[in-house]
Amino acid sequence: MPSGNFGNALGAYYARRLGVPIDRILIASNQNHVLTDFIRTGHYDLRNRPLINTNAPAMDILISSNIERLLFDLFGSERTRVLMSALAQEHHYALEAHELTQIQAIFSAGFATDAEVKTDIRNVFEQQGYVIDPHTATCFRVQEQADSDLPGVICATAEWTKFSPVLAEALLDEPGLTDAVALNRIAEATNQTVCPQIADIFHRPVQHHTQIEPNALANAVLDFL
Repeated sequence: MPSGNFGNALGAYYARRLGVPIDRILIASNQNHVLTDFIRTGHYDLRNRPLINTNAPAMDILISSNIERLLFDLFGSERTRVLMSALAQEHHYALEAHELTQIQAIFSAGFATDAEVKTDIRNVFEQQGYVIDPHTATCFRVQEQADSDLPGVICATAEWTKFSPVLAEALLDEPGLTDAVALNRIAEATNQTVCPQIADIFHRPVQHHTQIEPNALANAVLDFL
């Protein structure tokens, strides 16, 4: 399943703990693959690691807050406190070998690049006639990489209309389109229907016109209050 903040994977973990017959949880990330590295190595390392802007932006995360909940459930409060304190102070922590073994008994992980995401968006549509979003596309790539004979379930966690410019580039080779134009082009080319709530957004009046520079935000908030 696609995961940047580990929420989807944590939900699957809790479901597994409750008895849902899930053998392994396969985590798919984008080029900000801190989760992939953590699952594979046991090191959560943010040192000299910049955030990369990708075409799956909801996964552009370096500090996955839900990992703390997994650590708590597996290793207890005191060990979790030690690990999270190390991350806050040193931007890094490392699991013990037996802890990593516990993690890897449940989770596997991989990641997809922006180029691979666009390729899989196109491949899935051409092969199955189904339009997927960039986050879901990471799953198709990682599922293909997985070394397992077990059947897999891919979780689609977003809707394609949210990422219409990326879809237009992936499916139609038309980069740089605005959201509204891209929505219409994709809908026509793929015989999709844009839900009325999304289509209506582009006909509504703009409510807020104020633009504030970052260094002026504090004063703007005080003025509002």
